[in-house]
Amino acid sequence: MARNYPWMDQLTLLEQLEDDESHYNPSLGFINTESKHELAITAMLEDGKVEFSWWYNRPVTRKPFFGLGGEKTKMVLDDHWQFNLEITLQLLEAFLRNDYQEVRNRMLIDKG
Repeated sequence: MARNYPWMDQLTLLEQLEDDESHYNPSLGFINTESKHELAITAMLEDGKVEFSWWYNRPVTRKPFFGLGGEKTKMVLDDHWQFNLEITLQLLEAFLRNDYQEVRNRMLIDKG
């Protein structure tokens, strides 16, 4: 789905809209309802090329106050920018396999 999505067509259409018209960059979102992990991919046009940003929202369990207050889980959002389509698809494949460590690794080391 993400590979065949008309990213360039949507971005070209976006550039043709008037400033006062409501518009958003094309995006795809994925949610694992069991693990609560979420991944959104947003496209933008930079120097005539499609680039992607990733928005990864996940539950993180921490022990506040040096572990005295028990564990607390909260959602943490990471966003990363300027990735190409191939690396974005690799990240999405890792997410769909529930390989969240690979998702984190890709977000930290890959740039497109």
